[in-house]
Amino acid sequence: MAGRFLNNPPLLRQMPTDGKNSRPWMLMEDLRYQSGLLNGEVIIVPAGFRTDFASCPWVCRRFFPQDGPWTHAAITHDYLCDLRPVYASSKQAAAIFLEAMEALKVPVFQRNAMYQAVRWFGPRWP
Repeated sequence: MAGRFLNNPPLLRQMPTDGKNSRPWMLMEDLRYQSGLLNGEVIIVPAGFRTDFASCPWVCRRFFPQDGPWTHAAITHDYLCDLRPVYASSKQAAAIFLEAMEALKVPVFQRNAMYQAVRWFGPRWP
């Protein structure tokens, strides 16, 4: 089973409220992603979750801006990184990010480069 997004919730841009929160975008409704890697389980990113989409150094943003066709995949990955669920290690979360980008039809070169960046530089947990 391939992964798929079950909805397309609206986002609201808000300015960060303090120096600790640099995630200016907020989900207005739950985001639902059904992962083939999790045997069809649905990951629900709750309304109110804040994100900066795809975090990357500013020098890379010309080729990989923070938002693009991968936006919902990046939100799902941000949520998994924050939650660090028992059902998904950091390696599995990166694989779900790759699967979600494929579901969104992100071009192969971009999704593979972004996946590798997450694997090399993203957060890690068992």
